[in-house]
Amino acid sequence: MSYEEFQRRLSENWLDPKEASVYVMLAKSGSLKASEVARLCDIRRMDTYRILKRLETKGIVETGMGRPMKFQAVSPEKAFDMMLKSESEKISTMRSEKNYLLSLWPTQPTLEEDRKNSGKFRIIQGRAEYFSALRRVIISTCKEVSIVTTQNGLSRLFHIGFDKELEEKAVTGISIRILCRLGEGETEAVDRFASIVNVRYLNNPLNTQIMLADGLHAIVSTALDDSMSLSSEKDTNIWTNSLDQISIFQALFEELWHNSLDLKTARALTKMGAISPALRRLVGHEAANTFTQAALKSAKGSVTIMTRSITLSPLFKDEYLSLLKEARLRGVRIRVMTTMKGEDIGFVNDISKYFDLRASDIEPTMNLSLIDQTIFIGTKPLISGESPLQQETIYISESAYASLIDQFLDIAWSRADSVAPMLHSMEWIEHTNVILQRAAEILNTKGVSAETPGMVRGSSSLEYTFSLVARKRNDQKGVVVERCGDSQKIMSIYAKTVDCDVRRTILLTPPDFQEEASKLASFFSMKVLPLARSDKDHEKIAEAVLEGFS
Repeated sequence: MSYEEFQRRLSENWLDPKEASVYVMLAKSGSLKASEVARLCDIRRMDTYRILKRLETKGIVETGMGRPMKFQAVSPEKAFDMMLKSESEKISTMRSEKNYLLSLWPTQPTLEEDRKNSGKFRIIQGRAEYFSALRRVIISTCKEVSIVTTQNGLSRLFHIGFDKELEEKAVTGISIRILCRLGEGETEAVDRFASIVNVRYLNNPLNTQIMLADGLHAIVSTALDDSMSLSSEKDTNIWTNSLDQISIFQALFEELWHNSLDLKTARALTKMGAISPALRRLVGHEAANTFTQAALKSAKGSVTIMTRSITLSPLFKDEYLSLLKEARLRGVRIRVMTTMKGEDIGFVNDISKYFDLRASDIEPTMNLSLIDQTIFIGTKPLISGESPLQQETIYISESAYASLIDQFLDIAWSRADSVAPMLHSMEWIEHTNVILQRAAEILNTKGVSAETPGMVRGSSSLEYTFSLVARKRNDQKGVVVERCGDSQKIMSIYAKTVDCDVRRTILLTPPDFQEEASKLASFFSMKVLPLARSDKDHEKIAEAVLEGFS
């Protein structure tokens, strides 16, 4: 059986497709860094870290200590055994909870109440997935459809045959309204849609797409590549069935519809030059500086920023950073979202002391800033080789469009994760890397051979990596040290140590390690060694290892 067939079958019943791809890549390649896994599997790095974490929790991927951190897969036979055991435990738990959950059902909110209060959100990445989502929604639509798009957006829908699907719905009496921003180029698609549904002109300066159906579904773009490519992966959209969010977008659509023009009038006015976009397109770094600095100086309530990288973004350098800090001192709330890709941890940690900072999965095509919910600034990052004179910035001060961006950023913020746990974990790992090395140096002077990281071969002939492995001459059993941040990892560590038949297992834990997890570790006769990031941590580790040999 080929790797491809193995991966396909693995993704059918055992793992999701991305998890299967990562496991197979590690199983056939050996020890890899997360960045290497991301590149070889063609998965975004932030997603890769989360997938590796899930696989580690399942017990089928292990983390090797060292710098940089590397990951390796357990054998397929052991992986299947671990997954079967996990599923068996899950089914057993589900059976035991079944009657209790059924007894709770009559007291739960109705589906309508639950959806109104919370609703679901899903990220749609890439154009193919977007088209698929549109079609799924249209199939179930029975009352009305409202769409906001660009002229190119209509052309793309025309080229995939979406006009025919809307026409089939329109003849059944469903109300279909389309707001379209006119541009240059072919108008065949606009004319075709106008012949079957109600299309009006939207003087919208943004590359934006909104699709609303029956008051039950909304698909909204947060980043749009407005090219004519039908397979672009640069698009990012959010689907939701949250009634509260849908009502906001529906109200916005009605306002835009009320202020729109019929196509005939709009085209006549455009030829006369009587319609101009409510925006400024600025070319060149200096031009962008003038408007951005003026907007930051005038900020009174809030500033929301979405960027791919804080470390690389010009908004967090020199005068811009000073203006943001001054705004914060004036009482302005600063919210920042980043993908955490290519970030300098120390710099991000410093930024987090001043501003509200979260990690987002959304990769914007430009650096986005919204000031006081009324001024929007979007700056495209310079491509390698481009001059600052070529940098393009969009500056918008029209409230209706800024309000739309505000809704996008609010949804993205609500879905983003706090960076504090991530930064805390990465700093703790860096600290333990240093003290483990110093502990190994002490042990080596005490007649103990210590390696960090170290390898131990188990009775199953599998080799396992531990943060530190200490051995004495002519002593088959060693003492192992492993980092452990939560209770989920304890079982995985215990399984490794049982196979290796070690003399003692020492768990290095952060100060906030859960009490229940400590009890579980003690149950398995593991010594828990909390580290408070003191100058004596390496001595504590060396002392605990030496005690393990006594």
